[in-house]
Amino acid sequence: MQILSITSVHENENNIREGYDAEKVEFLAKQIKSVGLIEPITVYPHPDIEGDYLIREENHRYLASLKAGETDIPCMVWPSSDRNKVADLDAMLSTGRTKNPLRESEISKGIQMALDLGQDITTIGKKHGMSRTEVNLRGRMAQRNDKLSEDFTKGAATLDTVKRLYELADQSGDPELYDRAIKDLPAGADDDEVEKHIVATEARLTKDRIKEELAELGAVEAPPHAPWAKTQWEQITEEMSLAEHHEAGHKYVFAYQASTPQWFQEKESAGQQEPEPTAEEIAEQEEKQRLNSGLAQIAGVRTKSIIRRIQDRKAVSEADVKTLLLKRVERWCSDGESEEMIAMITALPSVDGESMDDEEYELARAKWIGQVKKNLMRLPLANLVALDELLCGSPAELDNLRGFLRTSAEHSGSHYASLWIRDNFRFYGLIVNVLGYVLDAAEIDAMQYCAAAIPERSRELDIVQAVGEACRSCGTEPFEPTGEQICPGCAATGESGEVA
Repeated sequence: MQILSITSVHENENNIREGYDAEKVEFLAKQIKSVGLIEPITVYPHPDIEGDYLIREENHRYLASLKAGETDIPCMVWPSSDRNKVADLDAMLSTGRTKNPLRESEISKGIQMALDLGQDITTIGKKHGMSRTEVNLRGRMAQRNDKLSEDFTKGAATLDTVKRLYELADQSGDPELYDRAIKDLPAGADDDEVEKHIVATEARLTKDRIKEELAELGAVEAPPHAPWAKTQWEQITEEMSLAEHHEAGHKYVFAYQASTPQWFQEKESAGQQEPEPTAEEIAEQEEKQRLNSGLAQIAGVRTKSIIRRIQDRKAVSEADVKTLLLKRVERWCSDGESEEMIAMITALPSVDGESMDDEEYELARAKWIGQVKKNLMRLPLANLVALDELLCGSPAELDNLRGFLRTSAEHSGSHYASLWIRDNFRFYGLIVNVLGYVLDAAEIDAMQYCAAAIPERSRELDIVQAVGEACRSCGTEPFEPTGEQICPGCAATGESGEVA
């Protein structure tokens, strides 16, 4: 702690702040005149001026002291060996994000300075609590310093919006597309709105460029009703260049918001011509074009929006998924066995409609299904997914050998499918591998018997191996349908050979 002459203290020329809060400086100056500077500023020896000092932080207090007319200033002096440009920058970013908030543009400027000083993205991110993506984007914003950077600084654009538009600039290779997109970007646009804006901007840019080329060629525009005046105008669907269309005497029409023109040629007068469309008919057709154009543009945006939400681990809650699954309750209860299982799982006996008329039965069943959904909602999501798979599998005739019969269709690729191929293999895969069911000896015998009857069968549909087909290494019968000659355990350890 030292009292230094205020003339020996200098502002740091590498300060990332783009200005100071004049009101704050004025307020501090009045306090200093009254009671002096109570909290010292932090400095360290100036690297170029012997006996002088550079400010590490607290520039507002230094400026207020000057304004108050102070000649001396209390300082905490750090050793020069502990200071360098990187350390100064770290201090500015740290205090500027906790004590006296920096503007977003000042933070981005500081990040770019750190990158220029040779710090890597990962190190900067760890120091200042940012992801690698944010560090990279802030550095690029500081370099570009364009309208998008300004929008982000003002809170009119999110970091996700900046990321998407920088991707557009990198992937399109068209600087004009990026410039147009950021020029007309709606303030506060969400991800979907940004995608819609990009699609619309790209369409407008393409249309403007084509219109310029058409104007240079001297191409003629067809009347707006040409697309639906079939007796007077014929659409040209053959692929041709703009110049070739013009040379052939074709005329063009841009549908509403369409980025490329449709081409038409006027038919030779033959027979009765359609009357010119009325203003109302033209307005109706233009409205249809407008709606179709909007739907065509939104199709790709909608798909991207869905994909983004599916990729987002927080977008869909467990309760939402349960609700979706439980919409299938009526389908689950489409046959007696499934309904009986649901009734036992929920401890809610199903509706006996023998003594009811149709209306009473429907009301009672609707009430029962509502109670079933409430009870099932209490189960974990994983259990509901397993139940859905179980009931959709529709296992059949597993109380006799017919349910285990195999067919050569497995090998030949025939359209015919046995119960085993269609339903029961899937059912056993679920209860054995997911629910932990242990096969009974009778089931194993039936599987082996039916498998051995079809030597050319698909081994991938085996739950257990047929007799005489045990693992060549350890002799056990693998429960996983691998189609290999050794069991999964031996395959995992790399063992092979004859039966033990």
